[in-house]
Amino acid sequence: MVEPGSRRRSIWLAGVGAFLVGCYGADGLGSALAGGSGGPGGGPPGSLDGSFGAGGQGVTPFGTGGDDATALAIQTDGKIVVAGHASNGSNTDIAVARYNGNGTLDATFDTDGRLTTAIGSSDDHAFGVALQSDGKIVAAGFSSNGSNNDFALVRIFP
Repeated sequence: MVEPGSRRRSIWLAGVGAFLVGCYGADGLGSALAGGSGGPGGGPPGSLDGSFGAGGQGVTPFGTGGDDATALAIQTDGKIVVAGHASNGSNTDIAVARYNGNGTLDATFDTDGRLTTAIGSSDDHAFGVALQSDGKIVAAGFSSNGSNNDFALVRIFP
């Protein structure tokens, strides 16, 4: 559930009257993806779309601690790609999830809809995601080298 106090990180307008929001849960345990309606063809303006995920929301735990969704993009086939970072118990890794258009995890993406990747031995974060014309997913952010942060990019097969 998207709790009061959750930090909203990204928003995508999914057409007239529809939206998606990626955020970090106030409980610090997982990232959430929420879908909502703006009226025509859906529920009352500002209401959650009950046909999306579980009651308009999808909460996807990745790691052993706080996970954070910071960017999202929608593929041409309607699948939703969300990028951010996930705790592995000692630091954070880049995390990418792919959802079906109905808000469920896409099991064809890394077998369970979720992918984490460590670039270095310290914290790695993604803050942006883009879709290439060939379908490949590119997540951009930083990788800490222990004394400062370096640019980081990962490219993922769809």
